[in-house]
Amino acid sequence: MAHQSTNVSMDDLRIDGMEIPYNHAAKVLIYSNYVVAALGIPGNTLVILAVVLSNRVRNISTAFIVNLAIADLLTCCVAPIFSWVQGYDFYDPILEPVCQAVLVVVHSCIGASMYTLAAIAVNRFLVIISSRQLYEKIYQSKYVAVQIAVIWIIPISVAVLPSFVFGIGQQGYDFVLHTCAPVKDHPTTVVFNDILSIVLYPIPLMTIIFCYVGILVKVIIHNRKLAEHGVTRTSGNPSNENTQTRHEMETENTGRKKSSSVRFTTIEIQITKNLFIIFLAYILCLTPQSACTFFSCRIDENYTRHVVLFNSVVNPVIYGIKHPLFRQVFVCILKCRRVPEPSSFLKALMRRFERY
Repeated sequence: MAHQSTNVSMDDLRIDGMEIPYNHAAKVLIYSNYVVAALGIPGNTLVILAVVLSNRVRNISTAFIVNLAIADLLTCCVAPIFSWVQGYDFYDPILEPVCQAVLVVVHSCIGASMYTLAAIAVNRFLVIISSRQLYEKIYQSKYVAVQIAVIWIIPISVAVLPSFVFGIGQQGYDFVLHTCAPVKDHPTTVVFNDILSIVLYPIPLMTIIFCYVGILVKVIIHNRKLAEHGVTRTSGNPSNENTQTRHEMETENTGRKKSSSVRFTTIEIQITKNLFIIFLAYILCLTPQSACTFFSCRIDENYTRHVVLFNSVVNPVIYGIKHPLFRQVFVCILKCRRVPEPSSFLKALMRRFERY
C-alpha cells in the first residue's frame, strides 16, 4: 500500500500548468546544449562522409569508427531537445513522452559509443597480440556486423527493459533537475541508475584499460628486444607519420604481412599516444556522473549529465582530426577538393553530375 500511495502522490504533482521549481543549472545549460549540437553534428557527419567518399580511410577498424560517429551524431542531434525541455517554466504533459523517447535515445547512443570505444581497443589489441590468421578470422565482415549489433543491443536493452518492461525506475521529466532524467521520486529509480552506470561504465572501462596496458607492454618488450640486437628505435619523425600509417592500412586491406618495425613504430607514436587521450577523455566525461550515481555529490547533477554529452563532441576530434589519413580527407571535403581514392559511390555521383 505504501508503494501505491507513493506513486499516487507523485502523479498528483504532475498537474498541467503547474509552475516548475527554478533550477539555475538547467537554465545555464540551455545554451550549452546548442554548443554540443553545433560542434558534434558537423564533426561526426564529417567522419561518416570521409568513409563514404574515400577508400583511403577504409579498413576493418573503420566500421567501428563509423559506428562511433553514428552513435555520437544521434546524441548530438537530441541535445537541443534538452534545451527545449529546460525552457519550460510550467509543466506540460507532453514533456513525459518526449523525455522518455529522448532518454532512451541518449542512454542507448552513449552506451553504444562506450562499447564501440571498447571494441576499437580490442581491435587494436588483437592487431598487435594475435596472429594475422586469427585476426582475419575474427574480423570477417559477418563477424564485424555481429559485433556492431551486440554493441547496440546491450545499451538499448539497459535503456528500455528495466523501466519499460520490468518497472524498475521511471524515465521522464524530473521536477528537481528541471530536465529529462530518471525520476528521483520513483522508489526504484536508484536501482535503475545503478544498472545503467554499472553496465555502461565499468565494463567497457575495464576492457579499454586491459587492452591499452597490453599494447604498452607489448611495445615495451618489442623495443627492448630491438635494443638488445642493437637496432635503433625509430624516433617518429612527423614527416613519416602519414607514410607509415598509409602503409599499415594498405597491408591490412591486401592481407600482406606487415613489417615489425613499421607496425610497432606506428602504434607507439600514433595509436598509443592518441588512445591515451581517448582514454583520458573517456574518464573525464563519464566519471563525474558515475561517481554521483554511487556517492552523494554537492554539485547539481545537471552539470555531470551534461559533461557526458560532450564525449560525443570529443570523439570525432580524436579519431578523425588526429588521424593523418582522416585529416587529409577532411581537408579535401571542407575545401571542396578532389578526395583521394574516391569511393565507387562518389565516382557514380560525379558521373551523374557530369551528365548535367
